[in-house]
Amino acid sequence: MASVKPGIFVKNEADPTAKANVIAMDISSLKTAKNTLKPVSICVTEPKGVPIEKADVVIVGGFGIGDQKNWDMIAEIATLLGGAAGCTRPTVDAGWAPGEHVMIGTSGKSIRPKNYIGFGISGATHHICGMKDSGLVINVNTDEKASIFDVSDFCVVGDLNKILPELLEQVKASKKAASCTF
Repeated sequence: MASVKPGIFVKNEADPTAKANVIAMDISSLKTAKNTLKPVSICVTEPKGVPIEKADVVIVGGFGIGDQKNWDMIAEIATLLGGAAGCTRPTVDAGWAPGEHVMIGTSGKSIRPKNYIGFGISGATHHICGMKDSGLVINVNTDEKASIFDVSDFCVVGDLNKILPELLEQVKASKKAASCTF
């Protein structure tokens, strides 16, 4: 058996002329692990909004966001833009993000949004593996040498505690202006 995480490979066009080799084998002698596992509990988290792997816009928070308040602003901006909020593993581990269904990286989701905007992302290889095929990549970090800047189209060296609230207000104002009818 082999398993591959969704989003790792680009889907190729089907080749209707391709032939497969079918090998018949007797599996009756194989030992099974029948009835050796017993579920203790099943926990299903229902994600809200656009699934992160299908969103055109993904706003991402790393451990550098520092707290729940900043995560909430990231999630609100993502919703207002019709996108999804994503995060790194430390953000989930800190309890700020809702769960692994929004985590980007080797132990989370692989995404390819048209627009990726990150806040407080250091640029660990685990995370970069999950977002490397994104379109336009913008990142905000106070560390001008953050590894995430190596894979960014636009780098903002600045304090996300000032930038996030201002961005949220600008997006809200833009949405309000767009909803006005004359």
